[in-house]
Amino acid sequence: MVHASGLIASLLLGSQYENGMKALSEMDRTQQVEAMQSYNSMKSDLMEYFKTFAEEGRVVNKEDIQKFFAAKMRSDKGKHRTEIPKFCK
Repeated sequence: MVHASGLIASLLLGSQYENGMKALSEMDRTQQVEAMQSYNSMKSDLMEYFKTFAEEGRVVNKEDIQKFFAAKMRSDKGKHRTEIPKFCK
């Protein structure tokens, strides 16, 4: 059941998909590719993390999600973005 406030917010703000597509449409091609690569990398990492919970029959809770993203942020801090040559843009 959808609550009225959720429905109104959805109509005013659009769906997550619509908002994501709008954000992508406002980027240049290089940024779009980088955004999709980052999304796919995070999705793969998250699915791998969830796999251990499924194999052990454990329930994922809020703290587990926070732990995942805290570790992801720590590991991403040391990474430097590779500059794409201008002729590839």
